[in-house]
Amino acid sequence: MKKFLIVSKSAVFFQHSPLQRFFHYVKARYRHIKWHVRNDQITKKQRLNGRKKWAKEHQGSAQQWQNIHEGLLLLNNDVIGEVNQHLDNLLRNSLENDTDDHQYISYVRQRFDRYFNLIKREYNQETPTINSDLYIQAFQFEYNYIQQASSTGIIPNTLAAVLYNEINEAQTLELQQINQIEAMNS
Repeated sequence: MKKFLIVSKSAVFFQHSPLQRFFHYVKARYRHIKWHVRNDQITKKQRLNGRKKWAKEHQGSAQQWQNIHEGLLLLNNDVIGEVNQHLDNLLRNSLENDTDDHQYISYVRQRFDRYFNLIKREYNQETPTINSDLYIQAFQFEYNYIQQASSTGIIPNTLAAVLYNEINEAQTLELQQINQIEAMNS
């Protein structure tokens, strides 16, 4: 039994080792670059044209997703109505029979309300628009912080390089999403 525990602990240690995380990162970067080369999206102009092409090809799916979201919101409202009606009936029966289930029914109602409100927020049709300049400013703040921390020796240069790369990827994804949204809205 102890041998199994030792093997298990070492397997968990190796699973989270820095070397393995590094190889995973390199492998992911390789796949990312390979995809861009295979799809002729190496330069910024090529990537922008690829995004425009994707938005044109998937224009119908955007409307389909919007219909699904509207349907889920309607379904959520119907379920809320049914759950509230059922809990009202349980509460009415509890009061008529003079039982002590009032607190439990109230607790269940609170839990369901919290759950349904989460769903409403998740599928809310009105999403706030955020100016892309704010994203760019936030990324610039991150760049500045890393540069300052690297120059003062708080973080090593190798970590700074990895963080710069992560910020570049996040910025690329964010700008890609903004471009896709703009392409769908135009």
